[in-house]
Amino acid sequence: MTETPIYIAADNIISSLGLTTSANIAAISTETTGVKRHNDTSIYPTPVWVSKVDELSFNEALVSVKNAEKYSRLEQLFLLSINEAAQQIQLDLSSPRTLIIIASTKGNIDLLEHRNQGKFAGNRVLLGNLAEQIQQYYNNPNQPLVVCNACISGVLAMDVAKRLLRNSSYDNIVVTGGDLVSEFTVSGFQCFKAMSDAPCKPYDKNRVGINLGEGIGTVILTNQQPQDTSAIILAGGASSNDANHISGPSRTGDGLFIAIDKALKDASCNADQLDYLSMHGTATPYNDEMESKAIALAGLQEVPMNSLKGYIGHTLGAAGLIESIVAIHALKNNMLYASLGFEELGVPKPINVIKSTTPKPLTTCLKTASGFGGCNAAMVFSKIALSQKTITTTETPTIIRSCEIKNEQILLDNQVIFEQADLPFAKFIKAAYKHYELSYPKFHKMDRLCKLAFVAANLLLDQDQLVGYAPEDIAVVMANASSTLHTDSKHAESIKDQNNYYPSPAVFVYTLPNIMVGEICIKYNIKGESCFFVSNEFDKDFLTSYSQDLIAKGNAKVAIMGWVDYTEAGYHASLHLIK
Repeated sequence: MTETPIYIAADNIISSLGLTTSANIAAISTETTGVKRHNDTSIYPTPVWVSKVDELSFNEALVSVKNAEKYSRLEQLFLLSINEAAQQIQLDLSSPRTLIIIASTKGNIDLLEHRNQGKFAGNRVLLGNLAEQIQQYYNNPNQPLVVCNACISGVLAMDVAKRLLRNSSYDNIVVTGGDLVSEFTVSGFQCFKAMSDAPCKPYDKNRVGINLGEGIGTVILTNQQPQDTSAIILAGGASSNDANHISGPSRTGDGLFIAIDKALKDASCNADQLDYLSMHGTATPYNDEMESKAIALAGLQEVPMNSLKGYIGHTLGAAGLIESIVAIHALKNNMLYASLGFEELGVPKPINVIKSTTPKPLTTCLKTASGFGGCNAAMVFSKIALSQKTITTTETPTIIRSCEIKNEQILLDNQVIFEQADLPFAKFIKAAYKHYELSYPKFHKMDRLCKLAFVAANLLLDQDQLVGYAPEDIAVVMANASSTLHTDSKHAESIKDQNNYYPSPAVFVYTLPNIMVGEICIKYNIKGESCFFVSNEFDKDFLTSYSQDLIAKGNAKVAIMGWVDYTEAGYHASLHLIK
């Protein structure tokens, strides 16, 4: 049978440029920036250039959110954005045929900051609990999904929705992504020395770093023919890993190229059919350099391209969604929007950066994203259905090998292979590492969550389980409940006293759960599809079926799937190899 097209039925953007998509597009059309110098000690001890949602407008709009005081600021923003998008098509958000997917890098992380402790229950900082607040507000019967995969979270969440809609699991999926400008994130990027002290300049020779931004992007995807005949089609998407470095981008661009190439194949789209590229473009030296190389590898140097970071900053988990929505409206409006801040090319490969906003007939565009942990994602949007692809079915992939670590035991295929009773985690995992002579110098720099994942993966993949597979044909699908709460608490402790400020890049880099995926990909040179979910419980059936679908649809040939969670109260790793 053939695949049903996936349509973008409705959308909303909340950013420093306004609380609606139309307000944001109007500001971008006039090349207006929302990036400003903020002298706010609740964000950072000294002034910083960031993009923040206007508080007055936001508070006025909150009257449409019932019992708004029950929700955190980020939750309020999510509800406001979803409400606005759903109203456009009168979507029943309580329907069992509607799913909600949330994309975020840090969620309610501001609640962990010293000044905010006690405002809500302590467990509200968990992404799974944030998602359930949204689900319960709408009385939606389906367990919401949370995609937490660094800065590709927004694009990746749409790709997850695409896969579920293609399988007819739902009729409509609300994909919403958001993050705040908070002291937690600003202090982290500042200790990396990655932030610009002026509006950022993506791809420019004088670029020096990013501006952080906050906002929400919401799209409603459907496999039903929408009434709006101008609805844009999500034609295809894919993800990949650099297998290079947990915080620095690839120096060759091959990881992002893999995602672009796979997304184009998924959409049955040729490179010469692309009219426009909406790139990630953070304005950091190495990211923009890497993107130029990936564009060259894909043969897209002549295609007009932009970055939107100069308008709204880097909105982290929302970036992929907000920027996709702008790209969608660029197609609808037949308009190429300027890459704000760009003056003179400063990357090693020639690329066609849009210098001024210009009308042009457009049909198809490519959106990309990249992030910490070496992750990349790409997505193709089009006014037309690019093909009628045939869905091929194969023998169902199955779990062939499992490794579990819990209660001071390691089990391989349900047989205990290592046991050290009454040892605290730090000593237990070190004893296992030495016992199996894993000999990996980077291990000692990892946080506890990554050490747990690393040891489990090494034992799962022992005996050359990945021999014969190309790097891009290996997928990694993982999840947990606490994200990186243990390491988050360490970073929060380092910034609680502005007179004794000591945030560390060595700690901050591990405040993203997909970093454990990056560590595994580096060790085993894995460059295929990857996704990290956060949920309150280990949903083995969902993770298995998602991994099986990646293999059955030809996106991978083998998958590492499982659950890795660590808190002070306990730890549990359960990894499985699916072939």
